[in-house]
Amino acid sequence: TLVVDEPDGENLTATATLTGTTDAAADILTVDLSAYPSASATYSYPTLTITGVIPPADMQNILRSVEFSTNSSTMGGRSIQIVINDGTYDSNVGTRNINSDETDAGCCNAAAPSLGN
Repeated sequence: TLVVDEPDGENLTATATLTGTTDAAADILTVDLSAYPSASATYSYPTLTITGVIPPADMQNILRSVEFSTNSSTMGGRSIQIVINDGTYDSNVGTRNINSDETDAGCCNAAAPSLGN
């Protein structure tokens, strides 16, 4: 379960980074921000960066919706590491392992363990 707890404000930045991957052409992280007009995301292999004036509850929902996709024929050993920054401090790293049985149609939800600072 991913939990974002930041009592001091809404200027949060988050990074979701693929680890255990070497195929930039095959492995991608995406997120749908259509419900969050003040948020933006950029992806540069292997990191998805989410920025904006985003309340903690919204950032939590955004991070829960990060998706991994691949067109690689091998799946083993990948994970997603999520870090949130409040402008001063980084959170603990939350890691979500991606199992080959979770890649139905190449995607899986990338919820991470509890985070907060």
